[in-house]
Amino acid sequence: MNLSRPLDDVTFAFVHCAFLDHLVRVFRDQTLSMKSQIAISRRFGSINLHAADDAPRSDHPEVVLVSTRKRGGKYVGLSDVGPMWHSDIAYKERTALWSMLYAIEVLDHSVS
Repeated sequence: MNLSRPLDDVTFAFVHCAFLDHLVRVFRDQTLSMKSQIAISRRFGSINLHAADDAPRSDHPEVVLVSTRKRGGKYVGLSDVGPMWHSDIAYKERTALWSMLYAIEVLDHSVS
């Protein structure tokens, strides 16, 4: 399934039901632009904007960068959101139903 292209209603209904049944869905080998990531996210409902000043992209405020990389001595995006369990936007009166993570680079911590 290619999430970079608009999903027809039947395919989206399948994806939505699968998410509700399993609470996590993984779509491997995707190449998403920020526009396509935002578009598929909006199919699930409204997007909550993150409160962190330095994390959202100025050109796409719906997208929050998460990275352990530094540029000019500063982290690019949020660097401390992955080490332990958390719930996104948990401080709001009405919390988000879900979060979408588009992982570009994931470190393999498995032991050989």
